This record gives sequence, structure tokens and C-alpha cells, in this order.
Amino acid sequence: MEPKKFSPLYVAQLKLNHLFALNKTTIEIALPQKGTLGSLTDAAFSQLEQVNAELDRRLNRPLGSLITPELKQLDAKRDHLLGEIKRNIKTASKSSDTVKSDAGKVLLHFLTPYWTIENQALNTESGLIGEITGRYNSDPTLIAGAAAIGIDALWNELSGVNNSFETLYYERNTELASKDDPAGKFRKDAVKSYENFCSLVEQSVNLTPTDALNTLFDRMNNLRKTYHALVPKKKGEDGNV
Repeated sequence: MEPKKFSPLYVAQLKLNHLFALNKTTIEIALPQKGTLGSLTDAAFSQLEQVNAELDRRLNRPLGSLITPELKQLDAKRDHLLGEIKRNIKTASKSSDTVKSDAGKVLLHFLTPYWTIENQALNTESGLIGEITGRYNSDPTLIAGAAAIGIDALWNELSGVNNSFETLYYERNTELASKDDPAGKFRKDAVKSYENFCSLVEQSVNLTPTDALNTLFDRMNNLRKTYHALVPKKKGEDGNV
């Protein structure tokens, strides 16, 4: 049987907020297995928790800034726009009007991998919305489909709201980080602790496989594929995932 191997992910190239969100979600996925992974893997997991807690203290402080209430409003607005877009697409995909039905099915197929991004960490959601709107704006078929079912204005509004959110989010992070050690100080440790944990999970699932380890591996691997799309593209690349 082929040994299991994690999908490639250049963790060190992720933006700091995406790195934090990747580690946070990995911790949430692995937490039920804590204490059962073996001494080395458990030690690596504890290190990952500790390092990410340092990032959390600097990047995700909800209090202490007058910008926070406006951020919450913008986040709620973009979540509402995403919900409205999805509702219209699902309705159109079932329409008796062939033009609307075809357009709805194309857009539904496009959006399906991103269907639950509202549940992601705030800045991860920003990156995924940027990915969606970027791909949408570069695809005439998607643009035409949105126009056919009357939701092209919603797409434009979503992009604008998301851009406003990102601007304010980084402004707030700059403000808060100035009051403490910069979060970037912990980047190398955050990357190293994540890679160490992944390496040990990969070894464990191949050497001492269990149903729980297989499930953990698969969930972590799916998460890596999601974050692969957020690694900045080099010049000359077309940006396609």
C-alpha cells in the first residue's frame, strides 16, 4: 500500500494571519486526539498550541480598538452578501427557465468548494473571498451567468465590502501590535511547530495506523489543500489552483 503523504504546502509563504488560522484550525482538529498520539507527537502538538497562543494574543484581540465595531459590521455584511448570492444561485439552478438554470448550475459548481467560508477565521475568510472574486472577475462565463440571474451587483458589492474589511483589519492589527511584541517575531516558530507536528502525524499514520489517525490525517490534508490556494502566486503564474 502506498504510504500516506501530505499534500504540498509552502507554509512559510503564507501571510501571518493565514498561518495563524491554519494552525488554529489544525489544533481544533487534533485536540480530541491529544494524549493518544504518542509522546513525540503530543509534545509537538503542545508546542504548536503554545506558539499559536502567542500569535492569538497579538492578532485576534477583540477589545482595545475603536475599529472593532466597524469590523464586525463589515463582516456581518459580507456574510449576508455571501448568503444572498448562494440563495439566488441555488434557486436559479432549479429554475424552469433554461437560461437561468444553466447559469445557476455553473455558478453553483464554482462556489461549492467555498460554500462554508463564513465559518473560517476572519482573515482567512477575507483571503478566500478575494480568491473567489478574483476568479469570478477573470471568467467571462461566470460574469455572464451572474448577470443572467441578476446577481452581478451583489458580486461587485461583496468585493468592495471585503476590501474595506481587509484594510480595516490590517489597520487594527497594526494598532494593536504596536502595543506589544510584533506578531512576526513568532512566524518562524509557528511555521516550524506546524511542520514538526505534520511530519510526526504523517509518520504515525504510516507506521502505527488507526482509524482515528487516518481521520486526523485526512482532515489535516484537506485543510492543507484549502490553504494552498492562499499561498501568494509568483510572477508569471496564472493564479489558477
